[in-house]
Amino acid sequence: MNAVVVEALTAAVAPLDARGRLRARLLVEGMLYEPPIPAHEVPSHQEVLSATKGSGTAVSEALAAERAAH
Repeated sequence: MNAVVVEALTAAVAPLDARGRLRARLLVEGMLYEPPIPAHEVPSHQEVLSATKGSGTAVSEALAAERAAH
């Protein structure tokens, strides 16, 4: 009976490509990481440039200082 069920399920499910097989295996093993979806919309590159326009090197210097501190 088990073989019949396995055969029916195998026929019903579309075959996975190599990437799909890997994802399925990682999911079963509890090793698949899916990054969380941000709660808010991430700003576009243009929006970031517009928000920092006129700040000169202040943003770059602040980032460099923060990175150096860590």
